[in-house]
Amino acid sequence: MKKAMALISLLALLLVTISGCSSPKSEFTSALQKVAANKQYTADVTMKIDHLSDNLAEQLNVDPIGDLTNATLDYSLSYDGDAGRSLEKIDFLFGNQYDLQFETLTDLENGRVYVPVSVIYDTDSSLQSLFSDQINQVLDTVLSNNKDLKDKYLDFYEAMQNITNKTIDQESVKMQAKSMNELQQQVGVAIYDFLNTLEDDRFKTNKDGQVTIELTKQDFTELAKQLTQELNQSDAIVHLIADNNQTSKKEAEKEWQTMKKNLLATFKTIENDNDQSLTAKLIMKPDANKGFSSLKIKLDYQNRQTKENIGFTTDITMQDFQEIPALPTNSQIVTKKELDKAISDGLKVYLSE
Repeated sequence: MKKAMALISLLALLLVTISGCSSPKSEFTSALQKVAANKQYTADVTMKIDHLSDNLAEQLNVDPIGDLTNATLDYSLSYDGDAGRSLEKIDFLFGNQYDLQFETLTDLENGRVYVPVSVIYDTDSSLQSLFSDQINQVLDTVLSNNKDLKDKYLDFYEAMQNITNKTIDQESVKMQAKSMNELQQQVGVAIYDFLNTLEDDRFKTNKDGQVTIELTKQDFTELAKQLTQELNQSDAIVHLIADNNQTSKKEAEKEWQTMKKNLLATFKTIENDNDQSLTAKLIMKPDANKGFSSLKIKLDYQNRQTKENIGFTTDITMQDFQEIPALPTNSQIVTKKELDKAISDGLKVYLSE
């Protein structure tokens, strides 16, 4: 009888342990961990601004674009860590007015970025309304005179060297790619650690199996604190600031300290101001293989005193992995001579006006 009771107690303890491991909180954090560990994945991200006050839009200087609540940004990323390359596709759709599409193929080993020339030829004609007649004429001439380049790739950094007449150090590009990868990992660690500090009962599971968590402005203050602490663990962000601003490491460190101080102060000000609110709701559908199949993030900011407000929704959907094209060979990359000719064709039209 004692053995039976001991066995029942052991089973009960095991069930409690299993139940604890499959709590809404553990499901949420485990899903994020699985996504981060995936060597191959394809994710589609859609961003939409739900509301934006006129005074805040004016500060952001969005007049050239128009009402951002009519815009949608679609971003697709296919990542293959084993093959060492990624494919990014961006589609900025502004209501029925214009559609801007862009694509890049990245070599994860050395940070080189390749842009298929075909995306320039396939540019939506509605974008012509954003440019002057002169610029449109230049583009038409360049494209019509260089059709043999349509199936090639632009080496982004080589192209920038030609356009700006400034030499780009390839070692710096490689280090920048390494720093960016490290920075992404640090951000992921900070978010994961932050979520683990939240109380278990704040995570809820609805009838559809979705796990939800709502963040307050106090949470944002704590997240910013943990994020900056994590970023201080290495020089990744300092290297990126130095490379971006072409400054010394010492100057970049000063700038990072200022940025960190301002970031923490901003969230602390919002937290202590009763007229300001900042919330985020995260809704995740866990998936055994992909980590999660979908994640919706709804963020809302309001300032009742200044009447400023902004709110946007981000939808992340994990798709079946989509194969990434092979990196271009030398014969598939636009040469300096070919690029010089295209630039010359455009300058002739521009200067003749």
